[in-house]
Amino acid sequence: MSHFKHANASNPFGGKTLFANPHFTSEVKTAENAYPSEASEMKTTEHIGAANWIDSMSKISSVEPILKAAQASGELPMFVIYDLPNRDCDALASNGEILCEDSNCSNGLTKYKTQYVDKIIEIFKKYPDVPVVAIIEPDSLPNLATNLGNPKCQ
Repeated sequence: MSHFKHANASNPFGGKTLFANPHFTSEVKTAENAYPSEASEMKTTEHIGAANWIDSMSKISSVEPILKAAQASGELPMFVIYDLPNRDCDALASNGEILCEDSNCSNGLTKYKTQYVDKIIEIFKKYPDVPVVAIIEPDSLPNLATNLGNPKCQ
């Protein structure tokens, strides 16, 4: 587990242990079963604190269980909020599920706000005593450069 010892008002991580990403923990356990001779080394990474990627609307359903578990453990949950309209056109990793259908993307941005961001915020508000670190759209600026040649994502 990651633990930050220097608590102060400007450091949201101060004095907190990071909540382990349940998906990562599950993947490590699967790998341990597949490679039993290396399982003891992998076991040491099972509960490393890491951000939980909410990179599609379907993953919004994972937010509340993570907040409940973090509340029970007293650990600090981190989320990557990542589903901008028409994102990642050239990365071929996610290609965005929310599409712009007009020239100024007003429809895509409305869907992004109401069906994605507002839903996540609604869940966060149910847990006012759980501090949360939210990393917002980390690839947005680099994708502006990498997507210039793709009309869908210019």
